Amino acid sequence: MNLIDYNPDLGTVWNNCILIKNKKQEFISSDLIDAGLVSEIEKEFYNNYINVNPKHKKHNIWYDTEDKKCFCLGQYKSDKRYTPYLPSKEHSFSCHRKEFLNSRFGSAIIFKSAHKNKILREQEAVFNEEYIITRPDYMNKYDSKSVLVVAAGPSANEVKWENLDYDYIFSCNKFYNNKKFEQKPADLIFIAPDQELIENKRLCDYIDKYDSNICFEADRTAYDDIKRKSGAGIKTMHQFIDRYPNKCSLFNLRYQGAIGLGSRMVLSAVFLGAKNIYFVGLDGNTVHGPMHSFEKDKIAPKWCYGEHARSIQKRQYVLYWEYLLQLRNDGYEFNLYNLGEGTEHNVSSEISQACCPLTKEIKGLIK
Repeated sequence: MNLIDYNPDLGTVWNNCILIKNKKQEFISSDLIDAGLVSEIEKEFYNNYINVNPKHKKHNIWYDTEDKKCFCLGQYKSDKRYTPYLPSKEHSFSCHRKEFLNSRFGSAIIFKSAHKNKILREQEAVFNEEYIITRPDYMNKYDSKSVLVVAAGPSANEVKWENLDYDYIFSCNKFYNNKKFEQKPADLIFIAPDQELIENKRLCDYIDKYDSNICFEADRTAYDDIKRKSGAGIKTMHQFIDRYPNKCSLFNLRYQGAIGLGSRMVLSAVFLGAKNIYFVGLDGNTVHGPMHSFEKDKIAPKWCYGEHARSIQKRQYVLYWEYLLQLRNDGYEFNLYNLGEGTEHNVSSEISQACCPLTKEIKGLIK
């Protein structure tokens, strides 16, 4: 089943969350679910949600039956006045798509990251309402190809993704600690701002050996090069780019969900035109570590230990998949394959089984 064949209807349940209102302004009724639950949902929706988030109107609305909360794609970091009801981790996007390019989250970030580096300034850049990517010539080779995205969740060690037939591998950060990448080199490496660069001999040695390319997450404003304790600010990134002038690019997405760099890699593959996108290791954070496939002693981010962290993460994945479906229906042509489907910590399993289940052939290859 291709994603284009699937759209969630009223009453759809993903991760114990129910689609209660669609873009046509139709509200769920007792014909689809228990009348008592409809009453509970109406009370939360009309008494709370529409008052704190008036931008909900053009979106599907979901209801978390465990946390008893409404949520939707129209929750933005730019809307600070809603934060008492919608904590920062509940915002999957920086702002509305029509505001993105001219906002402080859009073109301004690319300009700040690139303007003092001649190599970046001279690169062609693609700007639209969802993403900004600088595109050296090597970026064009992913168009219409099969890409395997390997993130750092536990399923990257639990399934044999290396058995699949694909054209290119995308991975991130300290991927080189996983021995599979010695036999299956990563072609495009995504680097988050919290990673060391110039001092990272393992990364440099890998690039030199396997001729890999680098795509930097552009927003590095929190990693000042003078005061930083870790990671790499803009100046350090420029030094690294000067060392590898033909191998580096920048990306900046409107999507700003809290579910990790793996989600951004999948979206980048979509925006670069990949036809078939296999992904593994995009599972969800767990406090029962160590579960990381690249850094065995790494612990989950602090927010993952909060009282409602599991529920927030669950809602983040529901919205992420709705966004992917929206992109598919907006004209981006791609197929998705969640290779972690069915593994213990894969938060997306129920959703991908409904939207784009793995074939028997793929299951057999990665078992």
